[in-house]
Amino acid sequence: IILGHPSERGSLGESGDTSMIFDEHVVADLINTVGLAAQYAAATGAAGYLSIGAELVSSNSAMLLAKYRSGFHEVLNGTRQVTGTSGRSEQLSDLDDLAAPGPSRVAVARLLALDLFSAFGLPEVQQITADGELALDHFYKHRQDRVKEWASAAGIPVVDQLRPPG
Repeated sequence: IILGHPSERGSLGESGDTSMIFDEHVVADLINTVGLAAQYAAATGAAGYLSIGAELVSSNSAMLLAKYRSGFHEVLNGTRQVTGTSGRSEQLSDLDDLAAPGPSRVAVARLLALDLFSAFGLPEVQQITADGELALDHFYKHRQDRVKEWASAAGIPVVDQLRPPG
């Protein structure tokens, strides 16, 4: 899965050797990839637990964590550039729980994203709350209806806005 957004002028006018990594794309790709891996494992007769690993890697440019909410992109405030790798995140979860869309799949994706985003200095995943809710205001506005539809079908609660922790 290619998550970066390299451009000739780099990210937001910075040097041309940077790539933007969009937080909501990482979260959605993690949810989908966890599901695909679990479905494949189940279809081949695997049972028990599934170990999932994720890592953001850039072999030829630095990465910046960015957001894309209203038709424009910008680097997330307070984050730092990462060169090389975000470090590897690994999670273990019940295969049957991950094979169908639902709270377990979203929870594992959140834990993986927490580890990956922490390399950039982001302390929290903005699309998934600690309670497993999807926060619509942290998804691109033209995709929010699709996010709500998927969440409803998967039994995932949705909130309009991310609540501050505490």
